[in-house]
Amino acid sequence: MLTLHPTKALVAKLPASSGGQVPLDESSQWLQAQDGEPSPLSGWQGHLFTLQRQQCVLLVHQATRFPVLLKQLTKPDFARFHWHFVDGLMNTLLKCGATDAQMTAATHLLQPLQLAAGTDRSVQSTLNQMKGEVEHLLHCDQIALGDLAVYRVSARLAHRPTSVQGQYIWPDNLMLALLDAHADKTPENVVQLGDYTG
Repeated sequence: MLTLHPTKALVAKLPASSGGQVPLDESSQWLQAQDGEPSPLSGWQGHLFTLQRQQCVLLVHQATRFPVLLKQLTKPDFARFHWHFVDGLMNTLLKCGATDAQMTAATHLLQPLQLAAGTDRSVQSTLNQMKGEVEHLLHCDQIALGDLAVYRVSARLAHRPTSVQGQYIWPDNLMLALLDAHADKTPENVVQLGDYTG
């Protein structure tokens, strides 16, 4: 399972099943929980907020501060939240220049989302800064939300220095390094990119 620490606003929108697992829709049935060590892609914080009167979600990976921005979500979209999360993550990785090996490693490390309580203040601070940057971009460039290229914006947010405990990190570099560390452990029969994106 990939743990997701959502804000109360996001919890209210997600259709969680018993035990806090976000239900899988038809397009996400390939995601499987794996026994043993937790996935390095586990540990996300998510926040629901409104931009131009439309619902958006920003997810930030706790270990790397890698962001995934989802825009204009409606009730049916929350029912397909796994698909939107995977689509946003994988396409942001592509925009960040991920190699085929890194993309395959990411696919192998993906698992169903499991809601978890608690938030990390440091990660929440990063999330709020990124949210502010998206709001600033829309306002200053006078962009309609429908015209916002979310994969490109997520990659832009990832390719910026982020302060963590007094040190600066680059989320895209950390995420790609994480995937590199697991690329050689990826089975050859893993689902390939393109088999699940729509």
